[in-house]
Amino acid sequence: GRGVGMDVVQSKIRELSGSVQIQSEVGRGTRMAIRVPLTLAILPTLLVEIDDDVYALPLVRVIEVLSHSESATFRIDGQDVIDLREQPTPVLDLRSWLDVEPNPADTATGVVLQSGEQRFVLIVDRVRGREEVVIKALPRTLRGLSGYAGASLIGDGRMALILDIDALHESGVRARRSVVNG
Repeated sequence: GRGVGMDVVQSKIRELSGSVQIQSEVGRGTRMAIRVPLTLAILPTLLVEIDDDVYALPLVRVIEVLSHSESATFRIDGQDVIDLREQPTPVLDLRSWLDVEPNPADTATGVVLQSGEQRFVLIVDRVRGREEVVIKALPRTLRGLSGYAGASLIGDGRMALILDIDALHESGVRARRSVVNG
């Protein structure tokens, strides 16, 4: 062709701070090498919202999404839990974890997540749906904060923070220990 497609590929790879090299040899073929920084990876995620902020949950950790009617919580030993198929499953409210005011509308959704051998339910305002995102390093202001694994620009141009599921689960366990032992 005229190389128009490769111009698009090259511009997209440059946006990722990468490079494209093409070598052609008559009678042998064409070799293309596409390089992107090791700090980049594509991750299938479930996008969720708190107010107008978007967060990405690694899809490999998502077990299921619960409708509002399935999300009735109760307390056991100071821990909010949901009865999930006759299994009391711990609950972590993302609004509370983020230190955001409670949602006055009673429309929260639960996302069942896997952390090691344990499951827990993360309560969010809304589920936006699936999206594959390119993982980038956290902005300097967020580096070192527990609970965040990276950041990404999503399809609508906004930044989504990628949540660290194990750190979220651990912070919920720590909070429970302080309530029970406190």
